[in-house]
Amino acid sequence: MKSSLKLELTLPSNIKLIPLIGNLVETFVNSIKEEIGSIDFDDLAFKLDLALTEATANAIKHGNKEKEELPVKIKIEYFNNELTIDVIDYGKGLNTENLDINMKNIFDSKDSGRGIFIIKQIMDEVSHSYENGEFKFKMTKKIYKD
Repeated sequence: MKSSLKLELTLPSNIKLIPLIGNLVETFVNSIKEEIGSIDFDDLAFKLDLALTEATANAIKHGNKEKEELPVKIKIEYFNNELTIDVIDYGKGLNTENLDINMKNIFDSKDSGRGIFIIKQIMDEVSHSYENGEFKFKMTKKIYKD
């Protein structure tokens, strides 16, 4: 039997809530610790915390323009050795494939691009979609058991 665990959360677009998001994903990973085996739990939790907080900050700042009445939805699911995180906002979205992300531009840019760059380094798959007024940023991390 394959184990699965799912968590969904909706929060207002308030940047002050970002520190709580990291705790959320770390708690989630801790709840599947037995399922994921003897991998480096602290490293995995740290990386997922970083990816989720970056994606959520982008959704609040760039997607919803910090309008608290616009929610950000977070969905975290572990199934079949994959951890998937969806961050959904109500902005117009962005085209992450067309961002010119390279090491030189990352440090020269004053405002944007670093979060997406970091996420793409941490996660195995990153995609996005825009449908019915919702921009969904999807991140997947494959969990390789020892």
